[in-house]
Amino acid sequence: MRCIVTLLAVALPLTGLTQDSKEKALQEGLWRPLTATLGDNPMPAEILKIMTLRMKENQYTLKIGNLIDKGTWKLLPKTKPQAMDITGTVGPNKGKTIPSIVEVKGDNMKICYGLAGKRPREFKTADQPGLYLVMYKRQKK
Repeated sequence: MRCIVTLLAVALPLTGLTQDSKEKALQEGLWRPLTATLGDNPMPAEILKIMTLRMKENQYTLKIGNLIDKGTWKLLPKTKPQAMDITGTVGPNKGKTIPSIVEVKGDNMKICYGLAGKRPREFKTADQPGLYLVMYKRQKK
């Protein structure tokens, strides 16, 4: 009986870590935007073509042509929709934390960024100038 209790005491915390790891793994990879909207304004196709987002081990690198923005990302547990905080360390967002929400379905990911500092509640930007919504597609290696 004592062995079973000890096994449970060790296994239960590991189960929680595994779930967190699975959630993080969903976001990891190289992503290209399909669409992007800032408030009511769609991002021009020319910009989308030169934009990539790499997410790995809680680090991100966003490239738009020669412009590079790097930082960290952190999922907030038990939130609906899934909340994520993005903190810039290099580039135009250095020192800023951007509250966001994220949803991953297979090789598609959408992120709604609260550029004005307020976390979005849904994946919509219409009539909300401080919100930036991007629909990404995971790139195959």
